[in-house]
Amino acid sequence: MEWDEGAEGGWGEDGAKEDDVSEGAVEIENNFYEAEGMLKDNPAEALERFQTVVDFEQQREEQEYSFNAHKFIIILAAQLG
Repeated sequence: MEWDEGAEGGWGEDGAKEDDVSEGAVEIENNFYEAEGMLKDNPAEALERFQTVVDFEQQREEQEYSFNAHKFIIILAAQLG
């Protein structure tokens, strides 16, 4: 199958693939869910990961995980003293 250069198929206006654009969103999502998995076993690392989520999302237009990340940051900060 040949690629039709005139057809739309995953390319944005600037020529970047959509996967490249959403890579940051995937990294944010991965950090959030990994942090959730660490809540009981490694709360200090979870706290750092949630902070990473907040930091990454401050640089983006969409902030899907920041609210819950802030919630967990407050809970973990209280638990860790």
